[in-house]
Amino acid sequence: MKKLLILIGLLLSTMSMRAQDSAQPLESIYQKLSFTLFNKVAKDINENAIFSPFSAQIALSMLENGAAGNTLSEIQEALGTTGYDMEQVNAYNQMLTKQLTYRPPFEWNPQWGQEEECREAYDATYPKCEIANGLWTRYGVTMHDGFLNDLRTYYDSETDQVDFGLQEDIDKINQWVSDKTHQLIPSIINEPNSDMWLLLANALYFKGSWTIAFSETDTHPEDFHLIDGTTVNVDMMQSSDSYKTSTTQDFKTVTLPYGRSNFSMTIFLPIDAQTFPPLTFDAWQTAINNSEHRNIQLQMPKFSIEGQYELNEVLKEIGIHEAFQMKADFSKMTDKRGGIDRVFQFAKIVVDEKGTEAAAVTAIEATESIPPEADEAFVINHPFYFTIENNVTHTVLFMGRMAQVQKSNNSPSGIMDKPVMQPTTRHQIYDLYGRKLQQIPQKGVYIQDGKKYVR
Repeated sequence: MKKLLILIGLLLSTMSMRAQDSAQPLESIYQKLSFTLFNKVAKDINENAIFSPFSAQIALSMLENGAAGNTLSEIQEALGTTGYDMEQVNAYNQMLTKQLTYRPPFEWNPQWGQEEECREAYDATYPKCEIANGLWTRYGVTMHDGFLNDLRTYYDSETDQVDFGLQEDIDKINQWVSDKTHQLIPSIINEPNSDMWLLLANALYFKGSWTIAFSETDTHPEDFHLIDGTTVNVDMMQSSDSYKTSTTQDFKTVTLPYGRSNFSMTIFLPIDAQTFPPLTFDAWQTAINNSEHRNIQLQMPKFSIEGQYELNEVLKEIGIHEAFQMKADFSKMTDKRGGIDRVFQFAKIVVDEKGTEAAAVTAIEATESIPPEADEAFVINHPFYFTIENNVTHTVLFMGRMAQVQKSNNSPSGIMDKPVMQPTTRHQIYDLYGRKLQQIPQKGVYIQDGKKYVR
């Protein structure tokens, strides 16, 4: 208990920390950035989305440790950390990680029952949040000791040298991803690439049991109304109990706690079922601050969403440009010249009667060549947003949107989005100068499998 109190004290001290010329604490900066990133990666309101702003923030913070000059200034401006030195950001991220992942030690006494039953009760009481970081560099690429020490000290990052051109080493990285996400995300790299010299990754895993569990026998097919006016039959969970609810200008909200309520999911259901307004920081903050307990008859669909996001253009939109160019300055990381060429995230969430399981991996990749730039009813029966937050640090771990559904046919898996988690093999892509590209350009001319394409 003393250790926990000390940890919480250090965290609160860090959370209240402000830079001398910054008016906002890092807690608020991270929260606002969460909604900025989500609304940029999930622009199409007709598509489902699951995204982890926290995973992206940690991955970019690690990259920030290696940046200097204008490259560093752009990253700081985009992330909102201008005015904070790197040590302050790192210390905050370290304390945040410790708080989010803390669980009291499991203790078992034979008098309490079978060990397996006691462990199940422990897992139901204390949601699992795991955070892992990794850095892989190509053999022969020298990284500066200060950069490596910061990643190991503040981010507990694993570091290793590999041959990105060997399938065996690619398999090792993908196995790390699978292990850290408990197989929710099996892999992130399509195929060997001898041009790659750096991969920086954050993996986030969450599993929590509802404080108020749904009974599987109460799950029945019900109507879910889409924005286009069509109706789909889905597996609808039901519960009659006391939940925190609120009403904002655009949404009715309900908050479902996990375990001992350190974590929760908040559903944002549009008041007007025919519209889907953006989910803003102000709406989220209003819901969090003004929720009150009410007895409601809750109906909520089971669902599963998978997502994959290329973040290059999103990061450029918020001001990170030089990091993607050959003139990028990552001199605090390595003497090797050049910038990063790809930032991407895989994410997945499964919601059912027992609770929620979710994972995300954000990766930053660099190669030799850079591509071109009861008393009342709360029926969740039309598209909605959701967030998963830690109620102590108010960190937004995951954000999502359920816009489209498929007919469930009483399947135990409920609403399912189309699978996208298994990367497919990419055929080599070249520009007109014969330079290998890592992805199909958004605009321009490229060569693939001997054919010329124009976009």
